[in-house]
Amino acid sequence: MGEKSFTLILYDIILFVASGIFCHAVALLSSIQSLQTRNRYGRLQTIGYLILGLIASSSFYNAGYFISKNFHEKQAIEIMHWFGASFNLSAFILVSLCIFMTWAMVGIYRSLREELLFKNNIPWVWGLFIVFLMVYSAGFIDSPANTRLYLSKDSGASLKQYSLVSAFLIGICSTYFMFFYDKINITRYRSFLYQIKSKNWVKIGEFIPRWLVSFVLTIIVGIMFLRASLDVSNNYNESILIISFFMFIVRDAGILHYFKFSKNNKRASLATIFYLAILYILLPSIFMAAELKDYVYIFYPLVEENANIAWLLPILAQICLVSYLLYYRWKETKVEI
Repeated sequence: MGEKSFTLILYDIILFVASGIFCHAVALLSSIQSLQTRNRYGRLQTIGYLILGLIASSSFYNAGYFISKNFHEKQAIEIMHWFGASFNLSAFILVSLCIFMTWAMVGIYRSLREELLFKNNIPWVWGLFIVFLMVYSAGFIDSPANTRLYLSKDSGASLKQYSLVSAFLIGICSTYFMFFYDKINITRYRSFLYQIKSKNWVKIGEFIPRWLVSFVLTIIVGIMFLRASLDVSNNYNESILIISFFMFIVRDAGILHYFKFSKNNKRASLATIFYLAILYILLPSIFMAAELKDYVYIFYPLVEENANIAWLLPILAQICLVSYLLYYRWKETKVEI
C-alpha cells in the first residue's frame, strides 16, 4: 500500500499523545493515593506506579495502533457493537481512551485537593465513576453480536443478566480496591458517625468511605440481577450466591477494619491480605485435599444445585465472630459517638 493518509497520521499522533497522558495520569494518581494511605514500599514503588500506568494505557494504544495499521493495509473499517449500536472501532477506542484519561485527571484533581487539606464536598464522583465502568462494560455484553456466545436456545438466561453480572463484578472489585486505597482510621469513622447523628449531609459526604459507596452500588446491582433472574425462573440458587457475596464482603470489611483500628496499624493491609489468603486459599485447599469439597462454600461464595439457605449459616457465624472482635477493638479506643 502507499503512504498513510493525513487522517491516519493524525489519528496515530492523537492516540500516542493521549496514551502518554493517560499513562502518566494513572501513575500520578496511584502515587498520590499511596501517599494518602501512607503505603510506602521503598524506592521501587515509583517504577511500579509507572508500570501500572503503562499497563493501563498500552491496552488502548496497542489496540488503536493495530486497527490503524490494519486499515492502512486492507482499507477495511473495523466495526464493533456496543449496546446493539454499531461504531467505528478506531474511533470508539480513541473516545474511550479520552474518557478514561478525563476520569484520571478528575481523580488527580480531587486527590490533590485532599492532600492540600481542601474538602471534597461532593462525595459522588467515585460513585459516578463506578457507575460509568458498570455501564461501559455492560455495553460490550448487551449486544446482538454476543447472543450466540452467551445464550443458547434452551437457556433461560438473558443478555440483561449477563450485563448485570459484569456490573456486579466491577462493584465487588472496586469495593475491595478501596479497602486498601481508602482512608480507613477510627478518627475518620468517629467524624463520619458524628455527622450522621447531626444530620449534616454535606459533612457526611466529606467522610463517607469510598468502599461503602462501591458496596452500596454493588448491592443495588445485585438486587437488580436477582429480580431479573426471578423473572426468568424460580430458581433460588442464584439468590443464595448473591447474598453470600454480600456477606463475605461484610466479613472481609470487618477483618480489615479490625486491623486498621489497632493502635499500631502500619501493616494492617498486609495482615488483612495474609488472613484473607488463609480463608480463601489455604483452608479451602485443605478441605479439597481431605475430600471435603462439598463444604468449601464455608470459605467463599459457591453456587450449586443443592444450595439452600443453610449454606449462609457458616458465613453468618464468621460475621458474628468478626463483629464481636471489632466491637471490642472499637471499645478499646474509647471512642465516644
